[in-house]
Amino acid sequence: MALQIHSQHPSIAIDTDTGLMWQRFSVGQRFENGRVTGNAERINFNDALEAASECNYLGFSDWRVPTIKELRDPKFIKNNILFGEKSYYWSCSRINDDTYYAWVADFSTGYCTITLKGDNCFIRLVHNNV
Repeated sequence: MALQIHSQHPSIAIDTDTGLMWQRFSVGQRFENGRVTGNAERINFNDALEAASECNYLGFSDWRVPTIKELRDPKFIKNNILFGEKSYYWSCSRINDDTYYAWVADFSTGYCTITLKGDNCFIRLVHNNV
């Protein structure tokens, strides 16, 4: 289980177990000169999915909101490679057929819970690199 900073693009971390590429910053922020700048945005579930579908970063246009399974991976808890706010991040995982709730995860504690899709949470994007 390891995350490695991409050798040519330090704004990306590669999960060597899954091949997933993770942005090392939240939506609303940038990665400049080895550090995260700007303010992370809290947005609702539908806006998070839309932000992912509109993202074109490093030549990839298929960035997405991660699943709750991907977010609850222990390698993300208190990880110094993936910079994050100490709060909840959206997953794309819904509660069965429920139209009102979706799963969120706290990067700093690993705690996962459900919240209303109309609530505002942070968002981190991932790309399937396999």
